[in-house]
Amino acid sequence: MLVYYGTFLEFFEFVLFALLFPVLGKTLSTTFTIEQQASLQYGLFWIGFLGRPFGALLLAPLGDGVSRKKILVISVVGMAFSTIFLGCTPFTINPWITIIYIAIFRLLQGVFTGVEYAAATIYTYESHESKQKQSESVVYLGNMAVFGTAAAYLVGGFCYLDYLNVIHFWRAAFILVGFLGLWTGGLRLMRLPDNFIKQKIQHPPILNALKDRIVIKHMVIAFFLTGMSFGPWYYITTFVNTYGVVLLEKKAPLPFFLNAFICLFIAAIIYSIVWVQKKKQPSNTLIKIYYILFAALLAPASYWIFKSTSAIAYIVPQLLLAISSQLIVVNVIGLAPSLFNSEIRLRTFAIVQTLSSSILGGSAPLICHWLIITFGDKAYASLYPITLTLISFVCFSWNASKK
Repeated sequence: MLVYYGTFLEFFEFVLFALLFPVLGKTLSTTFTIEQQASLQYGLFWIGFLGRPFGALLLAPLGDGVSRKKILVISVVGMAFSTIFLGCTPFTINPWITIIYIAIFRLLQGVFTGVEYAAATIYTYESHESKQKQSESVVYLGNMAVFGTAAAYLVGGFCYLDYLNVIHFWRAAFILVGFLGLWTGGLRLMRLPDNFIKQKIQHPPILNALKDRIVIKHMVIAFFLTGMSFGPWYYITTFVNTYGVVLLEKKAPLPFFLNAFICLFIAAIIYSIVWVQKKKQPSNTLIKIYYILFAALLAPASYWIFKSTSAIAYIVPQLLLAISSQLIVVNVIGLAPSLFNSEIRLRTFAIVQTLSSSILGGSAPLICHWLIITFGDKAYASLYPITLTLISFVCFSWNASKK
């Protein structure tokens, strides 16, 4: 569980930051139009992802050459400090001071986050010998992202119960979780065993490994397989919900509490799928059917959500998307680490995972917002996750055909 805390912290902070958009919008209201506010806010959200590839390039080599555990500790502590400073964000009369301050610490947090998820994934993956246990450990790690998102929605909902004091609640949540990260990363994680046995062979530079066509192919496949965890997730949890609050002016905190329930329901789904599949793993054909089902549901479910006028109409389509997407994620997320040899596993997976989360995940709200502005209809926002799902489907099918 200690290894999983960094992932919990990552998603808690990123989603809670998104829930601050309405408050940040009030700071920007005297300078920007509502459309410009949304674009700027989604841009600040994306900045946190842009730092991830740099963190992977800088820190991941230490994980392959020295210690998985030590690099995990560094990443969690760095994320914790950045979260604390974000909790101290100054909301001044001049909005550019606030924007620049947030951008700096979002970028810094992204750098440390760039290797956290990969290091935690590889650490848990290599702690088991059987392929089933390895796959399950990666799924459980991903489930901490769900719990982190649920916690962010709960905190966000309680913040908006007293709208005048939302900033103070938001600051307290960031600072408290940041200090918990320091305690977890700096004190508790250091006591864990380092299950990575340093290879006696010389670790090849990552640039040499990238000259191998097979490695490149596997990185492309892993890029889109992990993209199924980030693109649809940030589309559902960040764009669909914050778009409703920022532009459609739906009343908080009810949507936030409903989304917390959805996340907890997703967590239950994930555990249920893993438990059922312990007895019998699904065939590749069945997983392909899951892909097609999710792609087919995206457009009508998204339209239903945006047109919702009641809690039931708001929550049912999200539950349908959650179930259908997790049927895919649970079965493909564990494939990515297995595509790489142990001597380059952390570096290649960290680069792939951070690029996937940055390009396919963090950009999702901004791209979907652009699609709505361009085509003039909210239903067009679903084109992005549909396209991503179909590309991931092709990569999964190609990988399955090679085995």
